[in-house]
Amino acid sequence: MNRNLPALLAYVLIAALGMAFALQSASLGYWVDGVAGAGLLPLFAAVPLLLLVAVVAFSSLKSAADDGHSVAQPFVAIVALCLYAASLPWLGFILGTVLLVLVWGLLLYRKSWPRALALAGVSVLIAVLIFQLILSVPLPLKPAGL
Repeated sequence: MNRNLPALLAYVLIAALGMAFALQSASLGYWVDGVAGAGLLPLFAAVPLLLLVAVVAFSSLKSAADDGHSVAQPFVAIVALCLYAASLPWLGFILGTVLLVLVWGLLLYRKSWPRALALAGVSVLIAVLIFQLILSVPLPLKPAGL
């Protein structure tokens, strides 16, 4: 169990972050005047986050076989997400998310540069299409001050 302790702590921290998003989203309101409110985005982020952390935590803790992943990976993920959240006002959604997905693909999934960059570009494009066109939720696309 000592070997799984760092991963278990990371799962608990990520789950706590998801719960905080979900709880705070209710106070922001989900719908305002017939359009998506400010609370919808954190709720849409929290629900999949909580489901995914539950699936990953249970499957990884259940698996006794060594799959070659480092126990530091959950901490790398947490640090990347915290840096992403902190830099979002200065980098904007597009650049910040491209960098996050790029780092995530390169460091955590060991993808090649072209694959990680393609994944980052497609991820941002899909997110912008969903939130801007379908949900009509404004995103901070550009860095602050531009």
